[in-house]
Amino acid sequence: MYRLVDFCRWMWHFLYALTATIRYVWWYRHLTIIAVTGTDGKSSTVLLAAEYLRSAGFRVAHYSSISIHNGETVQVNRYKMTMPGRGALHRFLAEASKQGATHAVVEVTSEGILQSRQIGIRFSVVAFTNITPEHIQRHGSFQQYAATKLRLVRNLKRGSGVIVWNASDATLQRCRKVFDAYKNVAVIEKTVAYTYEYFTVINQNFAQAIVMACLGELPAHPIDFSRIPQFVIPGRMQVFTTAEKTVVVDYAHTIHAVELCLKIVRAKTSGRVIHVFGAAGGGRDSYKRPTLAHLSETYADIHIVTEENSFDEPTEQILDAIMAGFVIGHPVHRIPNREAAVTYALSLAGPNDTVICTAKGSEVVIAGPGRSFRAYDERLFISLCLGIN
Repeated sequence: MYRLVDFCRWMWHFLYALTATIRYVWWYRHLTIIAVTGTDGKSSTVLLAAEYLRSAGFRVAHYSSISIHNGETVQVNRYKMTMPGRGALHRFLAEASKQGATHAVVEVTSEGILQSRQIGIRFSVVAFTNITPEHIQRHGSFQQYAATKLRLVRNLKRGSGVIVWNASDATLQRCRKVFDAYKNVAVIEKTVAYTYEYFTVINQNFAQAIVMACLGELPAHPIDFSRIPQFVIPGRMQVFTTAEKTVVVDYAHTIHAVELCLKIVRAKTSGRVIHVFGAAGGGRDSYKRPTLAHLSETYADIHIVTEENSFDEPTEQILDAIMAGFVIGHPVHRIPNREAAVTYALSLAGPNDTVICTAKGSEVVIAGPGRSFRAYDERLFISLCLGIN
């Protein structure tokens, strides 16, 4: 029965995408479209690549979990949808083309690929940031999750498409034969060295490789990347400071990303690390909940467990699963309401401490039961608490 329901859902999205292709492809057929996928770093890479292209004088649209830019205006992504379905991505590309965009950079998720939301779109560049265990319950296994990600190469433009992949990622290294099989495309291996300027994590090298792949090794408008000013990627290791408090907000929710964030904060903090975190409900990799607790114990001194996006699962049930992962005996505080949890963390923090809030990042809602949403912007809330304009 489950397989039949899943097939019907796939067919529903497939038909939507197919219909949208027929309706909109005429409008966006001349667009240079770049797809960025992976487990971590997709949104940051999309925003960076788009910004680099704009600095070279191109009109660029982008679609990410952080923001949506149609080539003319930008808006915050309030839809809790990284890669839109029901033909919305095709409509977005058509609208971008109508606005005069020459390039579009879009974030592609495994769920979107699984439901064939990208059907009909031909990408000039397909970029893979990394592949680490995530969405296992949805895909059935890590192998199937990785295979779903790799299916995106089927949407490359024939004869001129380019694959850019992170050669430092172990999973992608094991899958390189998939890239090598595409003899009609250029394959660029890029070893990515993540760079940290205090708490800012920017995957600059990878975004630059994508842009160069898009424009060619000798573009008509050479880009001097050294002259492009750094900018803050909303909710990605974003730091809020006053004379007495330091708070870091990050979107990290995968095991790999959470560990990376906590490592950085631990290394930069002379006092205590106070970690505010939760886990998603609704069948979204419930296995990792005790692991998140273990990571928090490893790198933080005080742990505050709270809501993230519970969806249709009781928040208390999620918190129970997280609490089961604590074993060492550091102070653990269980505060279901996110605002109350952050407020309490700030009350505990001293001048040498760092509060790190993971999972919400630049999101502007908390998802609850029955597709309900409660307005919550962690960056705005912390700014108000700290008195930062």
